[in-house]
Amino acid sequence: MTLLSPQAGLCNEIIPHEASSTQAITILVTDSRRLAAYELNLPINIATSTTSLVLEQVKIPHTFKFASPERINVLMQENSPFCATHRLKTAERERLYLFSQPLNIFLSRRLYQHKSAAPLPVNLLDEQGAVKQLADVFTVFKNKLIILPRGVAYPEGLAVQIGLIAEKNIYYREGGDLFQIAIMLEKGRGDFVLEYPVDIWETYGDLAPLRSYALGATEAFSHAHLMCNDTVETRKLLAQVNMGLSALYKDGRLLNAHLRWLPAADHQSFTQLFEKVFTK
Repeated sequence: MTLLSPQAGLCNEIIPHEASSTQAITILVTDSRRLAAYELNLPINIATSTTSLVLEQVKIPHTFKFASPERINVLMQENSPFCATHRLKTAERERLYLFSQPLNIFLSRRLYQHKSAAPLPVNLLDEQGAVKQLADVFTVFKNKLIILPRGVAYPEGLAVQIGLIAEKNIYYREGGDLFQIAIMLEKGRGDFVLEYPVDIWETYGDLAPLRSYALGATEAFSHAHLMCNDTVETRKLLAQVNMGLSALYKDGRLLNAHLRWLPAADHQSFTQLFEKVFTK
């Protein structure tokens, strides 16, 4: 079993900004509940559990701060050291920022609608019940709205599908907690949302008043990273994070930080997926 290199994920082409070696790093969080979890060291989900575990391995001073996805994009352009939790690595982001090794893995976003709405017609679904093409939903339902948070990045396959939806069918939510988007759907302020199953589980447990569909022609799962602008401090932090992750992959603690938030029935299949993604 070969583990990922401790330095994997760092983009070496970017020239780091000059900064004081004693300056604390500000770690940005997009949800107020997760911010409280980090500040109190009381994990509430996979993201906070895995990130907190990893940050225990580093010696670089850091603080946490709430920021919307759009605000994160602005702060990342500053010379002060900033990192953001639970970030997808996209081609565009990789050209601009530094990334840690993967911190966690999660099933990709699904299309959710309220259970009081009529189910999608079968002609929009494939044999496995997944939506064939997201844009086709809004070709059929011309007046329906999908609620999307502004400033969020999506995996390539999903980003392509979103790009085919007519602008009149998209309601962009400005700033705020991403979890509130599902609440907006429940209150009838839109018709569909794209959310991670783990986030819906965290919000509702077994009582979610939502119906969901997998999305065909998209990635089955995603993994998240710590994403940082390029400074002396952030390079030091990412080096320590990656070194710690190499040990956490091996000794099972990172896997357990995922499993504690998943139903027992899913543990075996998730463990197999974890080992496939994090080791090679």
